[in-house]
Amino acid sequence: VPLLRERIDEEAAELVRMTEEQQNLLECCQVNQRVAVEGGAGTGKTILAMEKARRLVEEGKSVRFLCFNKPLAESLNEAADGFVATTFHELCRELALEAGLDFDIPAKPAGQQGFWNDTAPELLVEALERKPEARYDAVIVDEGQDFKLHWWAAIEELLADRETSHLYVFHDPNQDIYSGELSSELGLTPFLLKLNCRNTVRIAEYCSGLLELSADTRKTAPEGTPVKELTVADPNQMVEAVRKLLHHYVNEEGISPDRIVILTGRSLKRSPVYKARELGNHRLVRLDSKTRRPNSILIETLHRFKGLESDIAIVCDIDRSSDSFDPKKLYVAASRARLVLAVIEYEVEEDAGESPLDTAAVA
Repeated sequence: VPLLRERIDEEAAELVRMTEEQQNLLECCQVNQRVAVEGGAGTGKTILAMEKARRLVEEGKSVRFLCFNKPLAESLNEAADGFVATTFHELCRELALEAGLDFDIPAKPAGQQGFWNDTAPELLVEALERKPEARYDAVIVDEGQDFKLHWWAAIEELLADRETSHLYVFHDPNQDIYSGELSSELGLTPFLLKLNCRNTVRIAEYCSGLLELSADTRKTAPEGTPVKELTVADPNQMVEAVRKLLHHYVNEEGISPDRIVILTGRSLKRSPVYKARELGNHRLVRLDSKTRRPNSILIETLHRFKGLESDIAIVCDIDRSSDSFDPKKLYVAASRARLVLAVIEYEVEEDAGESPLDTAAVA
């Protein structure tokens, strides 16, 4: 039996081919200045957004690429060619300071949410009034489902010409975990991406099942290994389960540690896995860690890793009995895995009443 490492290397090659659906989208964007691209996790939205940005730069357009999640922006900016990729709030800060405006983030957490939601977009609009030359020929937005409704007016102000400038928004309503909303007043032509081209068939089916969606995969998509679902009784068992999985993948299957990510459903302060800091001979590190040992393993919250992907994902600290459990969040986390997925949950007592998953799905 070939090692898991050898099998997933073959499967990875199958997942990188552009689909006919994706090619049609690029043609649609060629003839339409304003397009809203909706697609589930793994349908290739971010890759297509980057490709469209690259083509616009080749045409001589000035392009700004925006998203919500900072780690995603940093990852995209490394691959950006001729344009800048940042978060929406980073753009607000950048242009406000260039226009000579104060960008004073409240020191107390109580005032920070209102600042980022309302004050920062207002400063962006004021900055553009002072510096109209800072506008762009094209604005591309990824993670559009995370943008607040009133932010879109500020984003429209970024366009150099309301009639001829390009605005492309890529979004997935099923990944809306921040209560965002796409404005209906933007005049966007809708385009739907259906085919999952990131995940194996097994992972795509698992993720779709969380939200009772259909799993549309390419005929040539690799079946992949079954999703490993484990249950544990307490935090100590949770830590031990993750340790055993790491040992299996790295020591027994020959997987390189840099192909693995651990995603926790809790904040890092509340995650028993993160608190362990070391599992076996693996030190747990975060995305922004400045020191990465050869045997270190990346660990992050599902929120900070949203928009990114990894060959193997171990999703842990999942508790369906918690009032804060949201199947959309598990969907976001699980869909980060391209080739191998393991999900570790706390046991739920049978007499706990109605399933939180069912309640959330109906709501």
